[in-house]
Amino acid sequence: MAIRYEDLSLNPEEKSAAMLNFVGFTYHHNVKEFLDTHTKSDGTEAGTARDSKTAPFHWRNTLSEEEVFSIQNECTEAMQLWGYRALEIGEKLSELEPVISLHNFVI
Repeated sequence: MAIRYEDLSLNPEEKSAAMLNFVGFTYHHNVKEFLDTHTKSDGTEAGTARDSKTAPFHWRNTLSEEEVFSIQNECTEAMQLWGYRALEIGEKLSELEPVISLHNFVI
Protein backbone atom coordinates (compact mmCIF):
# COMPACT_ATOMS: atom_id res chain seq x y z
CA MET A 1 0.00 0.00 0.00
CA ALA A 2 1.24 3.48 -0.83
CA ILE A 3 -0.31 6.60 0.60
CA ARG A 4 0.53 10.25 0.18
CA TYR A 5 0.60 12.66 3.09
CA GLU A 6 -1.92 14.90 1.34
CA ASP A 7 -4.39 12.04 0.86
CA LEU A 8 -4.19 11.13 4.54
CA SER A 9 -4.53 14.78 5.58
CA LEU A 10 -7.52 15.44 3.34
CA ASN A 11 -9.37 12.24 4.30
CA PRO A 12 -7.96 11.10 7.66
CA GLU A 13 -10.83 8.79 8.62
CA GLU A 14 -11.14 7.08 5.23
CA LYS A 15 -7.40 6.64 4.73
CA SER A 16 -6.78 5.54 8.32
CA ALA A 17 -9.50 2.91 8.00
CA ALA A 18 -7.97 1.72 4.72
CA MET A 19 -4.48 1.50 6.25
CA LEU A 20 -5.72 -0.37 9.30
CA ASN A 21 -7.67 -2.76 7.09
CA PHE A 22 -4.59 -3.29 4.92
CA VAL A 23 -2.55 -4.49 7.90
CA GLY A 24 -5.43 -6.58 9.28
CA PHE A 25 -6.75 -4.32 12.05
CA THR A 26 -10.26 -2.98 12.55
CA TYR A 27 -11.14 0.70 12.62
CA HIS A 28 -12.01 1.08 16.30
CA HIS A 29 -14.25 3.94 17.45
CA ASN A 30 -11.33 5.23 19.58
CA VAL A 31 -9.40 5.86 16.36
CA LYS A 32 -12.26 7.95 15.02
CA GLU A 33 -12.45 9.87 18.30
CA PHE A 34 -8.69 10.53 18.21
CA LEU A 35 -8.86 11.73 14.61
CA ASP A 36 -11.84 13.96 15.38
CA THR A 37 -9.95 15.63 18.22
CA HIS A 38 -6.59 15.92 16.45
CA THR A 39 -7.34 16.72 12.80
CA LYS A 40 -10.06 19.35 13.12
CA SER A 41 -9.11 22.69 14.62
CA ASP A 42 -9.91 26.29 13.91
CA GLY A 43 -6.57 27.38 15.38
CA THR A 44 -8.07 29.12 18.40
CA GLU A 45 -7.17 26.42 20.91
CA ALA A 46 -3.75 25.49 22.24
CA GLY A 47 -2.76 21.85 22.03
CA THR A 48 -2.02 19.17 19.49
CA ALA A 49 -5.08 19.59 17.26
CA ARG A 50 -4.48 20.89 13.73
CA ASP A 51 -6.63 21.39 10.68
CA SER A 52 -5.30 18.47 8.66
CA LYS A 53 -6.86 19.75 5.43
CA THR A 54 -4.69 22.89 5.31
CA ALA A 55 -1.42 21.52 6.71
CA PRO A 56 -0.09 19.81 3.56
CA PHE A 57 -0.53 22.95 1.47
CA HIS A 58 0.95 25.52 3.84
CA TRP A 59 4.06 25.67 1.64
CA ARG A 60 2.05 27.58 -0.97
CA ASN A 61 2.06 30.53 1.45
CA THR A 62 5.70 30.30 2.50
CA LEU A 63 7.69 29.40 -0.64
CA SER A 64 8.36 31.77 -3.49
CA GLU A 65 7.54 30.85 -7.08
CA GLU A 66 11.28 30.65 -7.77
CA GLU A 67 11.71 28.11 -4.95
CA VAL A 68 8.77 26.05 -6.24
CA PHE A 69 10.15 26.04 -9.80
CA SER A 70 13.56 24.97 -8.47
CA ILE A 71 12.02 22.09 -6.50
CA GLN A 72 9.94 21.05 -9.50
CA ASN A 73 13.04 20.98 -11.71
CA GLU A 74 14.82 18.68 -9.26
CA CYS A 75 11.82 16.45 -8.55
CA THR A 76 10.06 16.18 -11.93
CA GLU A 77 10.17 12.38 -12.11
CA ALA A 78 8.96 11.87 -8.54
CA MET A 79 6.18 14.42 -8.98
CA GLN A 80 4.95 12.64 -12.10
CA LEU A 81 5.21 9.22 -10.48
CA TRP A 82 3.27 10.24 -7.37
CA GLY A 83 0.64 12.38 -9.07
CA TYR A 84 1.64 15.93 -8.26
CA ARG A 85 0.81 18.73 -10.68
CA ALA A 86 3.51 21.31 -11.27
CA LEU A 87 3.03 25.05 -11.06
CA GLU A 88 2.97 26.60 -14.52
CA ILE A 89 4.33 30.04 -15.39
CA GLY A 90 1.56 32.59 -14.94
CA GLU A 91 -0.42 30.53 -12.40
CA LYS A 92 -0.96 31.84 -8.90
CA LEU A 93 0.92 29.73 -6.39
CA SER A 94 -1.75 30.32 -3.73
CA GLU A 95 -4.39 28.77 -6.03
CA LEU A 96 -2.38 25.72 -7.15
CA GLU A 97 -4.12 22.40 -6.58
CA PRO A 98 -1.03 20.18 -6.73
CA VAL A 99 -2.50 16.76 -5.93
CA ILE A 100 -3.86 14.65 -8.77
CA SER A 101 -5.97 11.57 -8.06
CA LEU A 102 -3.85 8.41 -7.97
CA HIS A 103 -6.75 6.41 -9.40
CA ASN A 104 -5.42 7.33 -12.84
CA PHE A 105 -1.90 6.14 -12.13
CA VAL A 106 -0.30 2.73 -12.15
CA ILE A 107 2.55 2.38 -9.68
